[in-house]
Amino acid sequence: MAKLKLTKTVANAARPETVPYELRDTITPGFLLKVTPTGRKIFMVAYVANDGQRRKPAIGRFGEITVEQARGIAQDWLADVRKGQDPRESAWIFLKTTRLKH
Repeated sequence: MAKLKLTKTVANAARPETVPYELRDTITPGFLLKVTPTGRKIFMVAYVANDGQRRKPAIGRFGEITVEQARGIAQDWLADVRKGQDPRESAWIFLKTTRLKH
């Protein structure tokens, strides 16, 4: 698990390996990019919730959102954790209330 400043250049250069691996950001602790064996690159944030459970929800895919956007979301979610909230639950509520109706 490498620690470095996550940038567009770093994300572009990350290549798939036989097992998933993580590149952790040195600017925002907990912010990371997971690279899967299929080449998918997913921004995530790792934190410990108030119930003591370690969580690592996905923020979005590299290419769909930028490193800067993902870092901003990670910082917001980590601020929520410090306030005693669980951003994973907030994200789930947001998704449930904003689904498009067919």
